[in-house]
This record gives sequence, C-alpha cells and structure tokens, in this order.
Amino acid sequence: MVVIWKRGLKMMKLLVDFENVNTIGLQGIKGLTKGDEILFFYNDNSKITFDMHKTIEKLECKKDYQKITSQNQNALDFLLSTIIGRLIAIDSQSAYSIVSKDAGYDIIIKYWKSKGINITRNSTIKEALGSKAEDSAEEIETNEVVNDLFKSEEDNMSSTIENLLNTRFSENSDKPAE
Repeated sequence: MVVIWKRGLKMMKLLVDFENVNTIGLQGIKGLTKGDEILFFYNDNSKITFDMHKTIEKLECKKDYQKITSQNQNALDFLLSTIIGRLIAIDSQSAYSIVSKDAGYDIIIKYWKSKGINITRNSTIKEALGSKAEDSAEEIETNEVVNDLFKSEEDNMSSTIENLLNTRFSENSDKPAE
C-alpha cells in the first residue's frame, strides 16, 4: 500500500554510487519499502558508520553490494552502467534511480528515457523517492496499526461466528436426535 501511495505501482530500484555520494547520498533511505531494491557500489575507501549499517540492515527491501576492486578511475561508473542496462533488460516496468552527483551518468539517463524507461539521477535517496520519502516510515507504522486493527476485527468476527455456531449447536444438542 505504501508503494502505491508513494510511486504508483512501480517498484523502485536504486543503484548507489557510494564512492561519489557517501553517506550523504543515503538520506531518505528509511523511505524504501519491501518491494524496492538497492544496490551499493563501493570500494576500499568507502566508509560507513555502525548506525547507518544498522539502519540498512533493518530495511525490508532487497539489498545487494558490489565491491569494486579495480584501481581504474572509472571502473565503478562502467560497472554501474553495465548493471543498470542488464536490470532494465530484465525488468523495464520498475522505476530506476542512479544515486550519484556524477553528471557523467546523464547520457545513460537520456538514452533510457528515450526508450520509455522511468529513470533518474539523484544526489540522495530522498530525492529519488520524492518529497514523501521521510514520511514513509510514519506511513508504514500507520499501516501496521491499521492492519492490526483489521486483524483484530477479523479475530472478533471469527470469535463471534464461533460463539454463534456453538450456541446454535448447544441449543440443538438438548433436543433428542430424530
């Protein structure tokens, strides 16, 4: 339900150029939902705090990590560009975002947009998800409360039906069998 409210029916797939945006690019990460996917591209120089690590691990979305070991200056960019093409070939219906400040990705964005793909480049996850990214965590909690309420009503209804059936059968149990 949150995904529908936030981005229409499309799932969000984010490819994070962590070498470029570092933890600042992860602002809004709590807005990711169960159907979303995030792929981190990083190298030996990438640093992340334990608090951010715990936040990432709590996410219900699919997470993947791609470590770049090559010393080639553009290795990460080339790999990210290749992988996004592969992902789009597999699933052209999802929305995609490259989280990076590197304008070099704009040619890829322009190409895929010309093919009808919903794709953007953003400097943070919050930008990629839109202005409601920070509200999503509250919305998820609200939805959980609503789901619990409906579950309680279902449980109440089930127990009411069970009570009615038990009452009906117990009323009939006093009568002799015909």
